[in-house]
Amino acid sequence: KIEILHSPRFILDEASIIIDRGCKFGCDFCEYYYCLNGKYISYNFERIKKSIDYLSKKGVKKIYIYSASAGNHPKIKDILRYIEKKNIIAELQATRIEQLNEGMLSYFSKNLNHLPLNLDAPSERVRKIVKKGSVSDDYILEIAKKAYDKYKIKNFSIYYIINYPNETKKDREEIYNFLKRILAIGKNLSINLYINPLFPSPKTPLERCKMELPEVTYRRLNEIWDMILPLIKKEKFTDTRVYKTSSHHYFKKQGNISIITISLVDQLIEGLILRGNKKAGELLYDI
Repeated sequence: KIEILHSPRFILDEASIIIDRGCKFGCDFCEYYYCLNGKYISYNFERIKKSIDYLSKKGVKKIYIYSASAGNHPKIKDILRYIEKKNIIAELQATRIEQLNEGMLSYFSKNLNHLPLNLDAPSERVRKIVKKGSVSDDYILEIAKKAYDKYKIKNFSIYYIINYPNETKKDREEIYNFLKRILAIGKNLSINLYINPLFPSPKTPLERCKMELPEVTYRRLNEIWDMILPLIKKEKFTDTRVYKTSSHHYFKKQGNISIITISLVDQLIEGLILRGNKKAGELLYDI
């Protein structure tokens, strides 16, 4: 039996807790599965409740639940229900689409009014290559339509990863095609596209793959933005800003659609730290 100690961390009225370690799935790009050699460890529900009780007494209003996929935990419904009972909002950092059940959709509707969709690749073809399950675009759209029709969710956060090996421009064009289809499920939808570059994490099957420079990712993000511009319904929304971008950060919003990514330069430095050899360490020390 593996015992991993855990204590919640919090800043002001927001906090984070970890509900498990490892993952049940072996996606090529993610280290969660490979760091524990395929093992999955879920924390005891009573133990998680104690963390929630502690944070509640501290006046926390929002808890971020950290997990490779919150749906892995056998008691995720009970965890969400207990957090709700404490009048605290829970934000799931990651959930596999095939694990989005009625209970989760109901929770997102009542407490967050948005639905996260973790596609993690620009196209269905690439998802299959990197072992991101066999979930089709059609299935994902069915989930989105149910969220809109039954639970009145109009805000969607869609998470993508680009820059995979053998990925093509045609794959990235599928982001436009999927976005066009999801916008067709209802009126007045708001979409946040979180598009991050591949980070070839150590110990994963992709650890030795090329990590693109920020300027390459920046150019591809601009190409995606130009593709989706015709889909923006400016007349329905008052916010029509186009934010200034740089190679350090990318954030564009216009009308009902935005593209957001992490700091590209920071990620490059992180990659140098995690994947660099002794010489790279000496270089960083000198800097």
